[in-house]
Amino acid sequence: MTEDEVQLKPPESLLQLIDNLARFHREHEEYYSQAPLRQAVELQARSRALKVLADRWSVIGVGEQASAIAFAGTEDLNPPRARRGVGDSLHGGGG
Repeated sequence: MTEDEVQLKPPESLLQLIDNLARFHREHEEYYSQAPLRQAVELQARSRALKVLADRWSVIGVGEQASAIAFAGTEDLNPPRARRGVGDSLHGGGG
């Protein structure tokens, strides 16, 4: 090899650094390109759960208070299908 050819080849450590940077940048971009979609799906699921509750609450009547304590013995106003996953969904557990 001539002296000019030796000077054109970058050192091995620089090549490893560039390879490492490219790999992590690619992984970073892949994650951040998918994260908004995951967040949108979670938001849509929570929105559906809240809409189910709002629909139910807008048509159900309030019964008689059976106790001096406001919440003791009260009937659950949420429909059974909403109860299955709403709490989990609203608290980050999926559902």
